[in-house]
Amino acid sequence: MQQKKCKGCGVAKDVSHFTKNGKYNNVQQYRALCKVCQEKDWAYRLVRRVCTRVSLDQRFRCERREDRVTKEFLEDMYDMQDGKCFWLGIPLDIESDSLSKVSVDRINNDMPYQKDNVVLASVFANVGRSNYTVLEFIELLD
Repeated sequence: MQQKKCKGCGVAKDVSHFTKNGKYNNVQQYRALCKVCQEKDWAYRLVRRVCTRVSLDQRFRCERREDRVTKEFLEDMYDMQDGKCFWLGIPLDIESDSLSKVSVDRINNDMPYQKDNVVLASVFANVGRSNYTVLEFIELLD
């Protein structure tokens, strides 16, 4: 059995505990974090993705620090939404790169990523909603 050390928990585990990450020179590669650590860290990755996607001026337009989206806020929101997409009600995937993967969607795209302007949605719903307003999108779903 092939072993790999997780960079999250530091424990050497069988490679079956890691997500495959493609091949390099015909050798299977695996992610640095085991599946358990990867699942625990989904909210942090989502915050990082949001912060790198938006421009600096937009990211910091939230004048009050308490309005900024944090890892803890996203974890609480995931629990409040019962792990389901805000728009479609389907289960959100926090591990794979599928269309049901969790993403942060701004309710009003003209406003920054702040606590009162975001929901957790599947990539499918987020991309599909694009620049539709909330009312336009709800009409499309009906």
